[in-house]
Formats: sequence, C-alpha cells, structure tokens
Amino acid sequence: MIASGYAYLYDLDTEHLSKIDVNINSYEVNDVLLKNNTLLLLTNSGIIKADINNSIIKKEKAILQITNLSANGKSININESTNLPYNQNDITIRFSVLDFGTSTENNVFYKVNNDPWKKVSNETRLIEFASLKPGTYNIQFKINETITASTVHFKMITPFWQSIWFMILCFY
Repeated sequence: MIASGYAYLYDLDTEHLSKIDVNINSYEVNDVLLKNNTLLLLTNSGIIKADINNSIIKKEKAILQITNLSANGKSININESTNLPYNQNDITIRFSVLDFGTSTENNVFYKVNNDPWKKVSNETRLIEFASLKPGTYNIQFKINETITASTVHFKMITPFWQSIWFMILCFY
C-alpha cells in the first residue's frame, strides 16, 4: 500500500507491516515490484528504487535515453550517420527519462546546433521538428543543469535544384 510518502509492506506469512520512506508525495505510482529486498515504484516521472532493509532511497542521477528517431513517421537507426533526403524533413525524437529515486521533478531541455536551450514539457516525452530546411543538425539534451551524453545528429540533403552546380548549369 502507498500513502503520504510511504510504502507499507505487509508480509502475509509473518503478518508483519513495514513502513518504508520512499518520498513519493508528488508522484502518481503506476506499478510496484518487490524483488530481492528492493522495492521499485514505477511513477509518472520515472522509477524510484528503495532498499526495504534500510528504508533508504538509493538516489542516482536521472538518465535520458533516446528511444526512437523518425523522419516522416519512418524509424531511423539512431546509431548510424544519417543523411536524409530533402522531403524527409519532419523529424520526431522520442525519449525516456530514467530516474532512480530523486524526489525532485526532472526538467528536460534540448538545443539545436548553437541555439539557446529549450525546455520540453514534463507532460510529453517527444520533440517534433516540422519542415526542416536542408543543413546539418546536432541536437543535445540536458536534464536540469546536467548535459547528457544523448545526442542526435543528422543532415538534411539539399535538393538538386537548390544546389550551386544546378544553378550554374541553368544560367549557361
């Protein structure tokens, strides 16, 4: 049972009730797993991990994991160098934030190339870019003030009729 920032564990064999401080006041708990004296709580903001023997939350930094990159709805391999045709210019990045026990809400930010950081709504785990112009894109992420290792790189290829060589040929 979960209530008021605590998890209560009831052992059916011994009929013993344990109270564990898991600091979940601002989270909605969606699922619970107890395994090897570790309590895992799946919340709307991440995973909270608590050792039931010590009643101490193990706090670790949140991790941002890119789960999907797609162009015009078609998935792209994140790990490969990506050159996209000019007409595959609607980009969607899906990500997850794995949070192991921090009691504060994690704010996710991204920046494209050298633009300023932009905050992602805490209600969503995706970023969409519509009708990107040809060019090279480097998208970085940070959680709160910590820049993550997760990045996305891709290049939108210029259509041939906008290339310099085509324009030169048209004038001769």
